[in-house]
Amino acid sequence: MKKKNTMNVKWLKRTLAVSAGCLICWNVSMDAAEWVSLFDGQKLDGWSQHGGSAPFTVEDGCIVGTTKHNAGGNSFLCTVRDYSDFILEYEYKVDPRMNSGVQIRSHCFPMPHTYTWNGKSWNVPAGRVHGYQIEIDPSARAWSCGIYDEGRRAWLYDLKDKPAAQTAFRQNEWNKVRVEAKGDRLKTWLNDIPVADLQDDLDSCGFIALQVHGIGSEAEAGREIRWRNLRIQDLESAAQAAGVEIAPSGAWTWYNDPRAIVRDGFLYAGYVRSDGAVCVTCYDLKTNERTESILSTWRERDDHDVPGFLELSDGRLAVLYSTHGSRQFMYMRYAKVKNPRTQEDWGDEIAVDWSAKKFRGGVCYNNPFQLLNEPNRVYNFIRGENWNPTLLISEDNGATWNDPIHLIYHKDRPYAKYASNGRDRIDILFTDGHPRMVDNSVYHVSIQGGAVIGTDGQPLGMLEQMAPLPTARGTVVYPFGSAYPKPEGTKDGRAWIWDISYDAQGSPIILHTVKAKEGDIRYFYACWDQSAKKWDSHEIAHAGAQLYKGEDDYVGGATFDPEHPHRIYISSEFSPITGARTVHRELYQGETKDGGKKWTWTAVTRNSPADNLRPYVPRKHGMESCLLWFTGDYRAYQNFETSIRALIEK
Repeated sequence: MKKKNTMNVKWLKRTLAVSAGCLICWNVSMDAAEWVSLFDGQKLDGWSQHGGSAPFTVEDGCIVGTTKHNAGGNSFLCTVRDYSDFILEYEYKVDPRMNSGVQIRSHCFPMPHTYTWNGKSWNVPAGRVHGYQIEIDPSARAWSCGIYDEGRRAWLYDLKDKPAAQTAFRQNEWNKVRVEAKGDRLKTWLNDIPVADLQDDLDSCGFIALQVHGIGSEAEAGREIRWRNLRIQDLESAAQAAGVEIAPSGAWTWYNDPRAIVRDGFLYAGYVRSDGAVCVTCYDLKTNERTESILSTWRERDDHDVPGFLELSDGRLAVLYSTHGSRQFMYMRYAKVKNPRTQEDWGDEIAVDWSAKKFRGGVCYNNPFQLLNEPNRVYNFIRGENWNPTLLISEDNGATWNDPIHLIYHKDRPYAKYASNGRDRIDILFTDGHPRMVDNSVYHVSIQGGAVIGTDGQPLGMLEQMAPLPTARGTVVYPFGSAYPKPEGTKDGRAWIWDISYDAQGSPIILHTVKAKEGDIRYFYACWDQSAKKWDSHEIAHAGAQLYKGEDDYVGGATFDPEHPHRIYISSEFSPITGARTVHRELYQGETKDGGKKWTWTAVTRNSPADNLRPYVPRKHGMESCLLWFTGDYRAYQNFETSIRALIEK
């Protein structure tokens, strides 16, 4: 008597996050990895169903897929995790009257998705499983183990001219399949006979799925396909990280700037090591020599503690840093020499005590600036009063400090980014609060001539006399919900900010994100339309899913190149060139010739062994390119094993 166990397959919403198990491989022995079973013969743990509703059950140690009329199209039983380079083996036995297949490196996204390939585009609807399919074809055509692009380009490798391969399939018997996916090469075997050998690099990773094809009539219902002995080898990565290593351990948040500067032929990069030390590396651009100095006398493993550099009007170099609000102190060091290279070249740590002000959450973030027409005055923007943007001013290059100015107000905690032309203005980009808590819009103001001014030039108050500016009084860059409205009961539609810089005419330009839907965040570019007196903010690229659980709006990051205003860099798990998802978050350079309406994309990193995150370009670097980022295992702001890298072109 057959034992039949009908499983209640758990339907899951797949996020766009790439599993840590996605690996890539170039030169590795096919026998190097251990075999891992994808199915234990009893339960469907580790699988989820997408597409149609045809049932998948477990019977006699097999996964059984059964055709169903009005199932809603093709049905897929998908692995919960993704795979990249691998060897996959399985056996199947199929009803001669049905069609089926096994998906590899496949996807199913909650939003519509567009792919571009060889000058053509394919639009994939939300919820549609798509990707490479290893065909199961018991018909007279006999194309089993050919490769079909489900939901996109159709046949990639058919068997029209492969008579030997067409005879490999065994009707009404168990058939054994081997699939090798290695880089852009896909190979298949059926019953030990070579079938397909395809070179195609549109998809580098994705899930594995078992397909039950949709049917057109009730008469076709009840037909079965069985799979057994599903096993896989993950192939080890042999990929190399791009650029040069600046520091073997380090990370940063994106709310402290300038976190790197170029000065007299030296690159100075600040970061927080995984042991909690706040550090700076001096990288000699001529000799490629690097030296690290530890700035903090204390330790706090938190990427928010990254320092901000300041080239003072008297020629000295200063650096300002603080904890992630755990202390009521701002810390400083002055370099003893013009170009500090060693630990001995830095002066003692200075602790500026703000405990009398009782900042809610202590002192956090440091963004120091000086303006040419205001010698000796230092502006340092922190998070202080009421967890809000706060301005600290020194009139003597940081020796003493005035009372803090509560700059911007919201009951939550507005996040702010700052930029300066170095002469007569400082621009401020800010939100209502943290996107976990607030339906964020994006706003802009500037400080010019001692006044706070809207983008349209209207004064909002004198800097040292006005009450804190409510966030809603800033000039709206992106109004909440304007591109992606918020469905009831969700946190969708919320914006967050990434960078602010200036275009060739000196007007501010902005990069921000919008959460389109759970697991789907988009990059936006904004510029000021002087004739219409309003901001033009529009979507330019996919960012992907949240970086880690708990922070649903963290993505890989985006930045301007201030030396080349038409150039940006983004970190994404989707290629803006093809739309394909990558194993890890890669970096891309975007160029525009029409003020941000259209972009041309180039891959900066490819097939990386780990995520590439939070790109940053120093102001006034004076080179063709000077891009910094960190790469490695970034699990949370207090849990990372990453290194700082740079791509420099003189």
